[in-house]
Amino acid sequence: MTNTNPFRPGSGISPPYFAGRNREIDIFRKKLDKSMNDDFIQHMAIVSGWGSGKTSLLLKFKEIARGINCPVLPVQLYSVMDTKDFVELFVNSASFVVPPSKWKKFSSAVSSLGINVMGTGVQVVKQASFFEPQTAFCHSLKNIWNNSHTQLIPVMIDDIQLITKKEQTLEILRNVFTWAANEGYKFMLVVSGTLDLFERFQEAHSPLTRFFEPLILNPLSSDEIRDAVLKPLENTSISFSDDVVEQIITLSEGNPSYIQLLASHAFEHARNNIVNLDDFKLSLISAINDVSARMFDNMFNKLCMNEKNVLRILYESEVPMRWGEVLEMAENSGIKRASARTSLKRLIDNELLKSVKPQKYEKQYTLRDVLFKEYLSAKLDKVSKVSKV
Repeated sequence: MTNTNPFRPGSGISPPYFAGRNREIDIFRKKLDKSMNDDFIQHMAIVSGWGSGKTSLLLKFKEIARGINCPVLPVQLYSVMDTKDFVELFVNSASFVVPPSKWKKFSSAVSSLGINVMGTGVQVVKQASFFEPQTAFCHSLKNIWNNSHTQLIPVMIDDIQLITKKEQTLEILRNVFTWAANEGYKFMLVVSGTLDLFERFQEAHSPLTRFFEPLILNPLSSDEIRDAVLKPLENTSISFSDDVVEQIITLSEGNPSYIQLLASHAFEHARNNIVNLDDFKLSLISAINDVSARMFDNMFNKLCMNEKNVLRILYESEVPMRWGEVLEMAENSGIKRASARTSLKRLIDNELLKSVKPQKYEKQYTLRDVLFKEYLSAKLDKVSKVSKV
């Protein structure tokens, strides 16, 4: 037994116990098996909001693939990438599947396309006007395949929304990987991204819909949250009371990152090897401070006064509100309708609000989550209620 905190708060970090996602794992296993043993390659996209476990799920997929001796080509993106940057990053990530003995030959081949391969000393720089991303990408995939000896190469791209002109890049990905499959180069593409990434997927017959088959991650169930909290505690001498576990279920709303955050801070407030409800209430203060420093403060401090006042309207409402209802209340508080409309759109775009669509009613809006509402309870007291602009 140990009293070392087993929980791992923070985005993109694998949890101590991988709870839930059995449906998604089963779908991936079937797609992987079919792609390996059939000429028809099945791609997929994992789509969800912040902290929902996209990165952890991709790591789980990678573990599954490598468990059957299937090498994985992982691509970790960074902010504000254009299509050329993306192609170069992809090619340099090929070191995960191209053997070291063949890397120099591979590097020479792709460098001739105007792609800079790091760490080789080989670089052929073409003028930008001569660099055609789709052609360069196709030839790069061909060279990756010819220099690796495997039955299938799963390509896993996390946070694909970080690419600028993402719609163009998604189209290029679809075209290139379709071409590769037709040529017998077996690459299985698995990408993850935010909910707004595949807005066009709402069109049932969109080519991107048919190609990626997007899979939306739902919140973890109550039983899955219990497992995520209680299983890691089994190797410690610390226990959580039942009402503490219920509080974590309620406040996390099934968000894996919030589960780790709340459980980690609760663990640190244990007394006599147990965390009771009073201990949890104290830990919640430190948890809110933690997530504020990580995310909420940055989001809130960027808001203008009108946006904060529109946010207050949603905060004070006990139920989700329709677009028109929010605008009407904003006008009544002294905010011009055009300004209120702009503020509401920005709050939605920046993920401070989320939409819900009850049956038979138009889309409604509410705060992004319960923890954000807890955060606002202190912040909005400092904000003037009226800003007439």
